[in-house]
Amino acid sequence: MAYRSKFPFVDADLEKNLEEAGFSSSSPGRRVLRLSSDGQESVALRWTSSGSEVYYDPTRAFLSAEGSVPEGVHEAFGKLVKIAAALLGPTWATELKWTELYATIRILGERKPLESYTETYSPKIIERVGKILGTTVKPFLFAVFSSPGGEEGQPLNEIPNWVTIVVEPFIQNPKYYFMKLVFRQQDTEKVVGFASRLEKIVGGIISEIEGR
Repeated sequence: MAYRSKFPFVDADLEKNLEEAGFSSSSPGRRVLRLSSDGQESVALRWTSSGSEVYYDPTRAFLSAEGSVPEGVHEAFGKLVKIAAALLGPTWATELKWTELYATIRILGERKPLESYTETYSPKIIERVGKILGTTVKPFLFAVFSSPGGEEGQPLNEIPNWVTIVVEPFIQNPKYYFMKLVFRQQDTEKVVGFASRLEKIVGGIISEIEGR
């Protein structure tokens, strides 16, 4: 979750509520250095729970649940929403800029990605690009985005309602697909609902790419 004001929570109040919700922190690993997608460094506070971690980055006004176990992250995020809403009270709705789901997923489909892309993509654009380059080319990835418009002139990571899906071969083993997915919305419930259907959504996208 991203908030409009920097340092949106009182550290001690957030810590107390997280501990009551079952999260814990240890002194040596409580403060961690975080690196944003655009290379900015910041110091965040870290708490852990079964299957998930919570990070509070006050200078960037981010509060997040992260981990490699989807069910654990989903549960932790649900607790975070309740804690944040309780701490900010009636100002929570106006202080919240957006809620975002960011996921990286490795998927084993029924077909190899490079073969699927060749049959899924329009052959005309592939042929034209090949002529420009003077060599035979094939599609390497699949990417789509969704936005209400007005992207020009502003950073894409600042658009409050934005969806990006990029699917490419997993570099280390190209029989797998590798998906990067961003689902960012001002409506928190939409993100929670999307997260609860994530496995089905990912499966449906791969089925379409493979032409099933």
